[in-house]
Amino acid sequence: MVVVGIEPGWTQRVVDGIAKTGKPVEGFAIEKHGDINTISRASWAAKKFVQDASMKQREECGIDELWISTKCGESDTTSGWPRTRPSATSWTSSYRKARRCASARPPS
Repeated sequence: MVVVGIEPGWTQRVVDGIAKTGKPVEGFAIEKHGDINTISRASWAAKKFVQDASMKQREECGIDELWISTKCGESDTTSGWPRTRPSATSWTSSYRKARRCASARPPS
């Protein structure tokens, strides 16, 4: 998981919380690095995570096992949830369509 935050302290706090779950995570703060540099570094980390994930065996899972987290502005990471619920529902619909398409592809 890639965490991009504004302040280094809060970014690290989120990273530390995710790291406790055992999931791979890297954090990048915009302060002292600037937008472009931060986006560049976070993009490279995301690319590495995608490459690592593509080497793993896929497992079927239910939509109830999927978690989506968003952050609203400079508030804490939990405050955006009530406002993002409709977009999460729309995303879920798109996800289900994508899963049907992915399962319909011929085996490689």
